[in-house]
Amino acid sequence: MTRRRYLCCSRHHLDTVPEDSDGIVVPVTEHGVATLLPRYPETYEVEDIVDVAKDRGLSVQALMDFTCAGCEHLSLDGYPSLRSTLDYLASDLEVDGVVVADPYLVEVLATEYDLTVVVSHTAAVDTPEKAWHFERLGADVITVDPALNSNEEEVSAIRDRVSVELRAAVGAITFRDPVAFFERNLFSHATAEGIEVDLYRNNPYEPMRERVVVWEVREELFDEVFILASGEPP
Repeated sequence: MTRRRYLCCSRHHLDTVPEDSDGIVVPVTEHGVATLLPRYPETYEVEDIVDVAKDRGLSVQALMDFTCAGCEHLSLDGYPSLRSTLDYLASDLEVDGVVVADPYLVEVLATEYDLTVVVSHTAAVDTPEKAWHFERLGADVITVDPALNSNEEEVSAIRDRVSVELRAAVGAITFRDPVAFFERNLFSHATAEGIEVDLYRNNPYEPMRERVVVWEVREELFDEVFILASGEPP
């Protein structure tokens, strides 16, 4: 049976997670989050969410899927900060896994931490070759681009190429949205630097009338479904 994992941005949000859920994903903004969300929890909220989720017996993964960190994670000054955050997630919060998009983080997590390494939908994995690259770096789970959620042929082609588990993201914007690439970089920096971005201003990032958000999924094609939001397109 396909496992189901839910996004949790607050304690209240956690209270709405179904009892039969297999786990949650909680955003950690220390270095940025590229997934567009209605809100991002403060550090104290993350700790509370993790504690309550564990008391309920839920598996917990941290969402840290920035698509751009301004090269800080590769610098002599920035790398120690990154490692400090990963140590905190692994040793203090004791999460079960981390959801990332950057190939470098996949490799660091796979080689130096005993955590489940999940490739985010923000990594835009939509071909067998991309999936194989992340598997080679050490990924345990790969989230395919939401555009493939109901595409049996393309998902099967990816599954034939790799041996890791495949995840679908529901309620997420596909990389095939024309401004997704830019928005993900924008939010990676905004969340890391604590900048509140108003997407509803008259600017190039203003949501289009028809965003490419994928609500449908053929669950039988995947090992796990990550539910970011529920509902229908406006």
